[in-house]
Amino acid sequence: MPAVALTELQQEIIALVAEGLPNQAIADRLGLTRIAVSEHIAAILWQLGLPSRSAIAVWTIEQDWYVFGR
Repeated sequence: MPAVALTELQQEIIALVAEGLPNQAIADRLGLTRIAVSEHIAAILWQLGLPSRSAIAVWTIEQDWYVFGR
């Protein structure tokens, strides 16, 4: 688990971003709007100090936080 306190929803979004899903697919899967997903991703990027969505996937690997194909 990361040192940064992430909500359960943020953790779900991170996992889906790491899988390569676009915002609309994440929104559909979680029952959110695309705009809400965009806002959550922006907050995640800020909290983790990351520059982009692709950096989220790299971060999950570097942290041994997310296992692909779970």
